[in-house]
Amino acid sequence: QAILAQGQALETMVGHSTTPLTLSRADEDFEARTSALSVEEDEPPAPKRCLGGPPRALLLVSTLILAALILGGGVQTAPRGDGGGTRQVSAVVGLNSIVNQSHCRFTVEFETMSGDIKWAGSTTGAKMSFFIDGTWTEEKWLFKEVGDPETGAAHGEIATHNFSIEAWPEKVRISAGGTDALGYQRIDFVLGNGIRVPIAHPEGIDLTYPHDNPDLPSMRFWVDGNEGAPRFNEFPVPQDDVELQKIGCTVSGHS
Repeated sequence: QAILAQGQALETMVGHSTTPLTLSRADEDFEARTSALSVEEDEPPAPKRCLGGPPRALLLVSTLILAALILGGGVQTAPRGDGGGTRQVSAVVGLNSIVNQSHCRFTVEFETMSGDIKWAGSTTGAKMSFFIDGTWTEEKWLFKEVGDPETGAAHGEIATHNFSIEAWPEKVRISAGGTDALGYQRIDFVLGNGIRVPIAHPEGIDLTYPHDNPDLPSMRFWVDGNEGAPRFNEFPVPQDDVELQKIGCTVSGHS
């Protein structure tokens, strides 16, 4: 309003002034060039295109969100009416919060027993669950079948599956997917940066089927839904905070 008032006052002064305005030489040259340009123009200038409707609204919303991210730096909360102090999380989430909410992604690499060990393959597959913050997750399919359940495999067969879970687990459980037995000689977690995390590596162990003998070391490397091997086995998962942070994983049980 102050600028508008000053402009109106200046306009009044110029309109009522009795003193003729004189142009300097530079002003006269500029006026001459401007007049010449206006004469040479054959077509009127194209009208300026302005955003309107949905595109303009989208641009405005995007600008507001970007400004909130830069200035806010985190999750904003606001009271929700008379809800007894209940707070409602704003739709704008800081970049750090987005990173912390990302899931752990890795590949499970599973290898059946080599050396033609009978029943090491399975037509009913296997499932996995993960122990995170004191609770086992729901079982998920690792694979539906692998290898030959009758003859095994000379060199072992490899099956892989990608998992995305809420945090890096403390333990992992492998379960029989059905009534077929399943034997394994290696389970690794492979991180996104290529680092391998060893889970099960039965070095120097006789891996023949245990046949209801819980004292045999091979018992931990077989699962079966209806015979002598256990239905599932559990293994601890190594914890390496440095490497896990590189791939954006939160370590289970750590704040």
